[in-house]
Amino acid sequence: MRSYSNWQWHLDEVFVKINGETDYLWRAVDHEGEMLKSYFTKRRNRKAALKFFTNSMNRYGQPQIFVTDKLRSYGAAMKVNDNAVADSFFQLLKRERIRRRTYLTRDVARQDVFDYIEMFYNPTRKHTNNGMLSPVDYEMK
Repeated sequence: MRSYSNWQWHLDEVFVKINGETDYLWRAVDHEGEMLKSYFTKRRNRKAALKFFTNSMNRYGQPQIFVTDKLRSYGAAMKVNDNAVADSFFQLLKRERIRRRTYLTRDVARQDVFDYIEMFYNPTRKHTNNGMLSPVDYEMK
């Protein structure tokens, strides 16, 4: 089983159309680019951010640094820095998977995003900061 790093987490959210309505996919990524946690909500506010943080930290422990896009909902998080890792992932996710799609339910959207991350992004997508290795290959190195 993977030993998760609690040094730095990148947090971000993306808009996802589900049955014609906008939902929010919250995501935590460690500093190596591995997705730790994802979470769908109807709202993008402090309460949703706190629930996401609490669930993530209960499972993986508390990181030393939270890196966010400075959304006010993250006020309950910690020190805010640059969020390039999560922004880069969300650009790929939107471009390669979500754009121009409308999901019928949250479960369908969740499964599609999970499949993208676990079946493509983590095992096969090459990352320049990992020496052109996928996150899975980098961990095995």
